[in-house]
Amino acid sequence: MPRTLLLALLLTGSSLAQGLTPEDFVKLNFISEGTVSPDGKTLIYTVTSQTPSEPHFDRAGQGSQNKLYLFEQPGNDRVLLENAMQPSWSPDGKGLALLDADIHEARLKVWWKDNDHWSVLRHASIGYGGGQGYCWLNSQRILAATAAPGQEKADVSVLDSQTVKPQPRQVLVEWNPDTGTTREWAKGVFTSFAPSADGQRVAALRWSELTFPSSARSGPPAQLVLLDGSEKIIMVDPVSNPRPDSLRWSADGSQLAARDEFGHWWQIRAESGAAEALPNEVIDCCWVGNQLALRSDAWRLEGKPLMPASARFFGGGHQVVALSEGHSYHLEAGKEPVSVGDLPAGDGYIVERGQFPLVIRQGDKRTLVFGPGHLRTVPAAAGTYFTGSGESVWLTNAEHTRITGTDGQAGPSLVMPSSADRLVSLPVGNNQVDWLLLPAAEQPGPYPTVVWLEPGRLYSHEVQPKEALLSNQSGGLNARLLSAQGYAVYFPSLASGKGEPASNLDKALQAGLRRLAAQGNVDMQRLAVMGQGYGGYATLMAATQSHPFKAAVALSAFGDLSSDYARLSPATRLGSAQDALPFVHRQSHDYEKGQLAMGQPPWQDPQLYVRNSPYYQAGRVQAPVLLITGSQDGHLAQSEQFFAALYRQGKPARLVRYQGEAQRIEQADHVVDEWRQILGWLERYMGEQTTSSR
Repeated sequence: MPRTLLLALLLTGSSLAQGLTPEDFVKLNFISEGTVSPDGKTLIYTVTSQTPSEPHFDRAGQGSQNKLYLFEQPGNDRVLLENAMQPSWSPDGKGLALLDADIHEARLKVWWKDNDHWSVLRHASIGYGGGQGYCWLNSQRILAATAAPGQEKADVSVLDSQTVKPQPRQVLVEWNPDTGTTREWAKGVFTSFAPSADGQRVAALRWSELTFPSSARSGPPAQLVLLDGSEKIIMVDPVSNPRPDSLRWSADGSQLAARDEFGHWWQIRAESGAAEALPNEVIDCCWVGNQLALRSDAWRLEGKPLMPASARFFGGGHQVVALSEGHSYHLEAGKEPVSVGDLPAGDGYIVERGQFPLVIRQGDKRTLVFGPGHLRTVPAAAGTYFTGSGESVWLTNAEHTRITGTDGQAGPSLVMPSSADRLVSLPVGNNQVDWLLLPAAEQPGPYPTVVWLEPGRLYSHEVQPKEALLSNQSGGLNARLLSAQGYAVYFPSLASGKGEPASNLDKALQAGLRRLAAQGNVDMQRLAVMGQGYGGYATLMAATQSHPFKAAVALSAFGDLSSDYARLSPATRLGSAQDALPFVHRQSHDYEKGQLAMGQPPWQDPQLYVRNSPYYQAGRVQAPVLLITGSQDGHLAQSEQFFAALYRQGKPARLVRYQGEAQRIEQADHVVDEWRQILGWLERYMGEQTTSSR
């Protein structure tokens, strides 16, 4: 007897007159970013849409259009500016800065809330690599990157593997948007601005060269520099390629802490740039006033134990909050920690936002920490928080189409296409579920079904597959394009095993297919398998095993584990061996202790890697395989290798490569073609009368 389906989510009401198409999908709107004025009365949010035929320049170089909306009360929202991005309120909340960009020029604008007027700084620059192109120093001063004068724009035709060096390309200027005056700080390509509390100094990352296309590369190493407006650049040479989120100022702005690309922490004197390496055992640090608390086996301040190592510190300088064992503490220099509030009881917590207000999730509740002793608990919901320096917090829904205040106030929402797709849950046990996305009820079953693989992802009633939501904000892959064509899509919970990922996957997938067969509304004779990245690896592995799949779609897949173990990314291949070390470390960790968890490198047990590599099992592949990749995808060579193995055997296979794309296909016209390829492949090999074809 079929297992009872627990109806978890009815995505929308009436059915579409026509099924959702790839062309419709890339035109969907979504709410991409937002910010709240310090007084909590004004919400600024951005609605983003992509069109395949009318590309517009944005921070990632993709085709998109942004509209910045102003919302103060229900029914009173209006478009503040089109083609705008990176909104940021001044500390006093009187001015809103944003970038207004088109294909020819970017402009930094400030909208004055009191009189609805604008100030404009021309020749501004969008932050390199998608970072912020400016920062507020205080309520009257902005530090902004501008185009270097005297340089004419020109079209440059280069191969996507070449490096261009446009230095110097930018001038950093201090701008007073009220008076319009400017003052030059430095020349160069800068990003990741971190001003001190008094706005007199700024830590930033300076790039020595740019790669093309910048949207597909992690970029060359960056140099940490300190700026104070005197046109003198203080270079902090010992700190190699620091992480932008690690730049932390002391309360008086005289010192800085930063973590380099190897995970080592440094204490830096702002006046001279002299850097002192902290002990290797230090894994985190935080300023408490002008003193640096260090975390190793415990949190210590001036050598004295302060908090257990499990505690997490937030803020720094003037306002520091620690979370430990369900309690929050206020920290001040020279004083013992003071307990200022309790978190809701429950098992563990996840910090979703690491700056004030902190957003801490525990089960079905979220706790907002606005400062020492100031906590508020609200119901949890999927989505993104929009906050400012005040207490007003807004939350999007999981599809990024609606905004609601945490106090229950109704916010703006987008008009979305309606459909009758059904997302239902299948109990697994241990609070885990699988998810099944079904076509509209008026479409009769049993349905041909696509099994969507992502090893290591465990679903629950609270954790649903993001690919089943009607939104394109997380990339081009979305299961709703399959359900609109009459396919069911099955998302099994797949725990990461240890030692033998291929056999672990086989066992988990066999168990999942038995659960799926018990439903009675899917056609087990017409199954396909699909996945991306690790899911692409799992897809290739499943195609070599004894599963009844009629077709396979593998995106950014890798099939030779020994080769992939030592793979370098496209960016590191152009740099030095030292540049490549962090990537090599991450790659080996994934194989030995991370997602694949094989426990050892390939030279210690070569056969372990052979057994778990789809490439070496390619002779057993029965399902036709569609491989999709990008020219900047680090797994491109692996996809080509697997395709060559199938082609050599005369087995049905196709390799599709998109120029300029990385692991995810994101450019709108490429997404449309990607789905034409996928749907055509499934239709060809999963029809009522499947045929063998070369």
